[in-house]
Amino acid sequence: MSDAGRQPASLQSLKVHMFETIQKLIPWLGTLSTTPKLLLSLVVVTVAGLMLAVVWIPQAVVAEPGKKPTGTGPMWPTEKSLDALKRKLDRTSETNANIIKLIGKSGQYGIYVNEIATKTNQTRDEVVYRLKDLEKEGLVEVLSLTDINARLNEDVLKVLGANAGDFLASYLK
Repeated sequence: MSDAGRQPASLQSLKVHMFETIQKLIPWLGTLSTTPKLLLSLVVVTVAGLMLAVVWIPQAVVAEPGKKPTGTGPMWPTEKSLDALKRKLDRTSETNANIIKLIGKSGQYGIYVNEIATKTNQTRDEVVYRLKDLEKEGLVEVLSLTDINARLNEDVLKVLGANAGDFLASYLK
């Protein structure tokens, strides 16, 4: 046997003592009646189950009050929930957030690109580019009417309800 496989004498003697104790305990357990055997088995199974639960159940993350949800998790538009929408909104740029707020305040008929460009001090092309990105992210709908019109995506409206514009204005400060 190599040196790496050898164990200290105290550890070996502890193992030997443990095995001798188990050898003496097993015949004694065999002499017990059914009820004590069931109770002992129940205790052993309960302790084993508790240990498995401690090892395998993930620990809850304590959230700080007032902190926006930015952790990992489902993201909009894959999951249509308020938390997923908040995670997506937390990851938008300040300029895109201002555009989303304007679109949210515009109501069901939306807002035209030139009006967004004027209110955000951007060129029309920049606004069109940003609107296409926001459309890909599932936050707005871009329609070609007499001019390019933007409004909130139907899924966003379903999640936020009738006060979508107010929510977006307060959340995206």
